[in-house]
Amino acid sequence: MKNCLLLLIIASTFFSCSNNKKNSTPKINDTLLSVSLQWKADNEFDFFEIYYTNFPVYTSKKAYPKIYEQKIKKFKNTTKFDSLLFVSTPMQKFPSVYRKYINDYGGKDYLFKAFNDQLKDTVIIKNKNLKYEFNAISGFLNDKQIVIPDLNNNGDFSDDQRLLFPKEFHNQKEDNSSVLDTLPLLDFSYQLLKNGKIHNIDRKVIIYPSARHRHIYLLKNDLNETLNAYTLFLELKDYAKGTITKDSIHYTIAVQGKEPFLSDIVIKPDSVFYHSHNLLMQSYFSHKKGDTVSLGRKWYKIKGISPDFKKIEFTKVASAPKLIKKGIQLGKKLNNPIITAIDGTEKNLFSEMNDKEYMLLDFWGTWCGPCKKLTPKLIDMYKRHGNNVSFVSIAYDENVNDVKLYTDENNMQWFHGFVDRKDKTNTIIDTWNIKSFPTFLLIDKNQQILYMGAGGLILDEMDEMIKKLKY
Repeated sequence: MKNCLLLLIIASTFFSCSNNKKNSTPKINDTLLSVSLQWKADNEFDFFEIYYTNFPVYTSKKAYPKIYEQKIKKFKNTTKFDSLLFVSTPMQKFPSVYRKYINDYGGKDYLFKAFNDQLKDTVIIKNKNLKYEFNAISGFLNDKQIVIPDLNNNGDFSDDQRLLFPKEFHNQKEDNSSVLDTLPLLDFSYQLLKNGKIHNIDRKVIIYPSARHRHIYLLKNDLNETLNAYTLFLELKDYAKGTITKDSIHYTIAVQGKEPFLSDIVIKPDSVFYHSHNLLMQSYFSHKKGDTVSLGRKWYKIKGISPDFKKIEFTKVASAPKLIKKGIQLGKKLNNPIITAIDGTEKNLFSEMNDKEYMLLDFWGTWCGPCKKLTPKLIDMYKRHGNNVSFVSIAYDENVNDVKLYTDENNMQWFHGFVDRKDKTNTIIDTWNIKSFPTFLLIDKNQQILYMGAGGLILDEMDEMIKKLKY
């Protein structure tokens, strides 16, 4: 990785290296910016799966039997298996909440509070066959689990392909990416309703059975173990992408989600580099509708994404927002917090620079399996880079003696700080908004972040970066 990229990664959105990249955005004015978006299925961006890309498709038979019976009557040309269930997931929240309300499953207060401006659209939901869900048949036949997704959303399964999986496929771990990468990319169509208009959406997806998923604790009242065996996952494989240039700074915009209102909006200067799997780094460029962002030398409020995902609009505001996201701000000098060492003494974090050019800061805990798994890697890096890079580990733990024992047993011969998990208020974990463990930061002597992220891949990347740094 080139050294210039290491420095550019901390650049604020006000500055960047010169770039001759041609701006593909139509002519715009300073008051209202409108950026065109197009669907892309590339690997430039990843998104937090549980919120934006991976959605459980499960049966409503137990939680909403009345609605389930309505679906059975609606669907055509279903197939006989040893056992089968209809499974679904909403692609738009409002029609789903409204449907539960009119079928006497409650939610009136939430409906009228959260969707008050959309209630006029209920007439269309009543009178039109709005295709706002992903529906499928999930069943078992002999040694196979058979999935028939209604990809064209016409309620007729006779024109839909069968997907065959081994019967025990649904018990695989959710993160089995090597298997999921072999699944076919499918075309799926659905509709979104907004301001009295129906918008047709076409997406690229993969579909697979998964009973071992992170949503299970949220669905414990909707599913039992038997019903959960039929659960599928719908994974969005494309996202809406656009570009804009302001004051000679080029930005790429990436939008992901089932519906615009609940989508993740990433606005990243092209001068900033990080790998797509580094979602922690990406979180500092992640926004939602209504946020205020800097583009070039001016500030704009995200007005919203069109219901068909074809454009995103910004309105100019007079000044920077008064409230800034809690945590680390890229491009800003880090504060120098007081750290409590595992021996009980206190010192400022950057006093541990010890006249070195760089610091590798590690947030971990003895309770964290992935953290402990990386201990040998950290020790190896310390042996190779410790003369030129200051190593600091801060344990977020319940018992400082557990930290002392672990660091002694593993001969971790660098500075170790401690933050009590029972009270993190006003500690570095709190003020820097550290949420993932392990989290690693590579910082220079000017207290600027060169790179950051969570997990083993990030540590590998930092190792390669350190090898190329000039001491």
